[in-house]
Amino acid sequence: MRLAIKFGYDGNAFHGSQRQKNSITVEGKILKFLVENNLLASEHKFQCASRTDAGVSALGNVIAFNTTERTEKILGMLNTMSDDMWFYGFAEVNAKFNPRRARERWYRYFLAVHKCGNEDALKKILGMFTGRHDFANFTRNKGVNTVRELYRIDVSRMEDFYVLDFYGNSFLWGMIRKIVGAAEYVMAGKYSANTIADALAQKTRIDFPMAEPQYLILMDVRYDFEFMVSNTIKRQLQRKIERTFGNLVVKNEIERGLKHRLSCTSSTEGNCNPCKQ
Repeated sequence: MRLAIKFGYDGNAFHGSQRQKNSITVEGKILKFLVENNLLASEHKFQCASRTDAGVSALGNVIAFNTTERTEKILGMLNTMSDDMWFYGFAEVNAKFNPRRARERWYRYFLAVHKCGNEDALKKILGMFTGRHDFANFTRNKGVNTVRELYRIDVSRMEDFYVLDFYGNSFLWGMIRKIVGAAEYVMAGKYSANTIADALAQKTRIDFPMAEPQYLILMDVRYDFEFMVSNTIKRQLQRKIERTFGNLVVKNEIERGLKHRLSCTSSTEGNCNPCKQ
């Protein structure tokens, strides 16, 4: 059986998501746990949907692997592994399923209002990035195809933060943080809007700054199927959530999102309007 699991984590507890030899990472910790508890049928079939930098958190990342164990047993065991990780959704998938081939990814960045001020001006700047562009100036990736399509960027206000929601099929390494960093510089008068236009048109090469990682959340990775959430896992995670969270804005957002997804009245996770926002 090939199993896909939706999960979240506090990025401040890990040195990024991708496996590294001498650092504690999201993938490394999960894979080590699965191997030590004989929960994998094939180690090389373990895959993760999206990679995140150190400090970047997630509410809806996805892993997939082959196993012969019962689904609820696996999720129950995974949720004892760390207070900084939460495994809640599951789906049995095709043997060839690769979680990286998603229909849509949704990231959320919390940008302090005092760094930008005017919301309309911020929306105008971010609007320059929507659509299909070559984001070579907005990534740390080298030697790869840097053309991507941003479906849309929504801007809203939550207390002392602008909430920036990015939607697209795939994102480059550091792409969102560089977009936000460039927008911050324009709002501060360090760059003009023409600088961004020229960078997107590949008329210039510029090393844009990267916004801080701790305010970025991978909110969801979406496919053409839904993830189920069992009542047993709901009860287990609700107890875990109550003892884990503090008052930081990102932790509060993850807590709010997890509580909603666990109390969602839809039969499948992510199928109601609040889940899709």
